Parts: sequence; structure tokens; C-alpha cells
Amino acid sequence: MGISKIYYIESDSFDPYYNLALEEKLLDICKEEDLIFYLWQNDNTVVIGKNQSAYKECNIDLMEKDGVKLSRRISGGGAVYHDLGNLNFTFVMHRNNYDLNRQLTVIKEALNKHGAYAYFSGRNDILIGEKKISGNAFYLTDKACYHHGTILINSDLEKLSKYLKVSKSKLKANGVNSIKSRVDNVSTFVKDITIETVKNDLKEMVSKIYWLPIEEISIEDVNRDKYIDKNWLFRKEVESNYSLSNKFSWGEILMKFMIVDNSIENINVFSDSMDINISEQIEEAMVNQRFNFSLLDKFNMFEEPYKSDLKNYFKEVFNG
Repeated sequence: MGISKIYYIESDSFDPYYNLALEEKLLDICKEEDLIFYLWQNDNTVVIGKNQSAYKECNIDLMEKDGVKLSRRISGGGAVYHDLGNLNFTFVMHRNNYDLNRQLTVIKEALNKHGAYAYFSGRNDILIGEKKISGNAFYLTDKACYHHGTILINSDLEKLSKYLKVSKSKLKANGVNSIKSRVDNVSTFVKDITIETVKNDLKEMVSKIYWLPIEEISIEDVNRDKYIDKNWLFRKEVESNYSLSNKFSWGEILMKFMIVDNSIENINVFSDSMDINISEQIEEAMVNQRFNFSLLDKFNMFEEPYKSDLKNYFKEVFNG
């Protein structure tokens, strides 16, 4: 069944815990024939991916000192800083109707209407020229799913560098020296553009691209308890006595082990991979195993490129 209805919802809250809870609720109410297009903004917030380590990705002490909120989403990908110069969008739909190229066309055409010349690049970025102006992430189930992202309109880029920690390997992979040198605002390329202008253009384009009128909706009874829970915000941060980290084509991973008598008693895998399941798959494969070459066989059940990447990496680790 294709999309026959488009619903539009815009949050009037700048609270990240409410906005992320609302986003997840939209997954629950989305019918097979629906497309829900959601626009929202968070103020003074760092949002990390489901499987990331808050301490690795963020300057937690500085955030607490400056009153910057930490939040965690259910999708994969990396950490981002949100302020009121940034606009977030979410496409919610049934898996059968998920079409990344079509969804991205809505964003690109809304910006290109003003001569921005935006284009999709890499695994999850929208660029203007060589500068990233939008990062995208995805949450896919067998039924409902979403694609969401940021649009830097007139954000305070100094705060990205201030509150986010970016590994040297990630910067090197992108050919830049700092996170600030890689990103920019749309307003740098399109003068006098505003958040309200982009909102209106996005609404216009989603209707145009999908050839359907938009019906505005509102949602009541949004429960944000999950998103403010410290166990969610700092999930998997437990004691360890050994760690490994590496950057692969599909994302960075940080593995924290509790190894006793050369046996892996516990392992927590943090990652910015778009695949939200890979962290748990690695954990399940390695826990209660001997920390030696026999571990390589446990990766045979993985799909490529995970299988080859992990086997080759641990061969190097064990070879010293």
C-alpha cells in the first residue's frame, strides 16, 4: 500500500525530552498508508545516538556548568548540537513506503529553491559546496520507521566544538582539522534565509514531491519519562578494565571489556554506526568467550562488511 495521507505536526516545545518522546509516539500511531512530517527544535542541547557513550562524545562537565542538556535518541549515528538556529525534520512512515532518495529530495529542493545547491554525500550528510549543513539518521523496523535530520540555518557553530568531542580518526577521514571546519550554516550561502522560511518551504515541498495535500495534526499525552531517565542517558556506562576502539567504514566503535583470567565477563560496545543492532550483536558474540584467536570464529555469523572488518581487526589485536 502506498502513501495516501500526509500529516504535518510541528512541536511548539524546545524541550528535547518532549520532542524525542513525541517523535517515538509518532511511530506508534503511524498507519501503513500515512506519511507524518514532523518539524521540531531543541534549545541548547546535545543529542547522541542510541549506542554512543555520553562521556566519549560530550564534554559532560562543561555542559553541566553551562546548562546544556544531554539527550539520547533511538536512532544510530553521531552526536549533534541543537540550538534555535537549527531545524530538525522527521519523516515517519511504514517500512514499505520508505524511500530515502524521495525524502532527501524534499529537503534538497526546499533549500535549492533559494539557490543553495544542496546535495547528499557519504553515509548521512547533506552538503552545500564542501560544507555539511545537515546530518541524517534512521530508525527502521519491520513496520514503522523514520528518517530524521538537522538543518543548520543559523546555528552557533562555536558551541559544536565546545561541547562535542570528535575523534582524530573521524576528522582525518573527512579531511578536516576540526568539527567546526567541516560544517556551516545555510545562511552562509543563502542570505536572509530564516527558520520560518525553511519550515514553509519544507511543507510546500513534501506536498509537491508526494503529490498529496497536507493535514495538520496535534498529539496529546506525550510521556517523556524514558528520555529523562539517567539509565537511558548514560546507558551501558559500567566498570571495565580493558578497552579497544577503531574506525570502520560503517562507523566508529569503542569496546569496553571486563576481562578476568582471559575470559570476557562483560562487554559494552559503543558506536555511531547507523545500524543500531550491530553493538548488541558484537556484545552477544563476545561475552563469556576467551579473549584469544578462537574469538574470530564468532564473527562468521555476521553479514559483510562487519564479518571481515571485525575478524581482520581482532587478528591485528591478537598478533600484537
